[in-house]
Amino acid sequence: MAYPVIDRFYRRYFTGTMTDISTASSIYIAMPCRGRVVRAYVTIANAITSADSALTASIISGGTTTAITGMTGTATNSGSGAGSVYTMSDATAARDFVDGDVIVLTSDGASSTAAVAQWTLLVHTY
Repeated sequence: MAYPVIDRFYRRYFTGTMTDISTASSIYIAMPCRGRVVRAYVTIANAITSADSALTASIISGGTTTAITGMTGTATNSGSGAGSVYTMSDATAARDFVDGDVIVLTSDGASSTAAVAQWTLLVHTY
């Protein structure tokens, strides 16, 4: 009798760098496995000014882009500085992906003062 193959449930982290959170832009991370997006964090390299930057996430699957429900955040200019970390809200729906899909992390670029942003994406793989 053959035993079923049961994959273990793992937490994995993927990172990407956005050259300027104060410019409307996106970074793309190809997923090498299947799983579920849980949360994202953004760390900036210096203070941003003028306004807050809105942060969003989506999944490109089969050429179709779908926003990840509930996964939004704000990089606030008030009190920001080097090493400021912003946590995006947990994903609640439209968050599952398969290998080969692409996760898109986006800033609306509403703030000013160029700041490098390091994104960390938490996913559960299975």
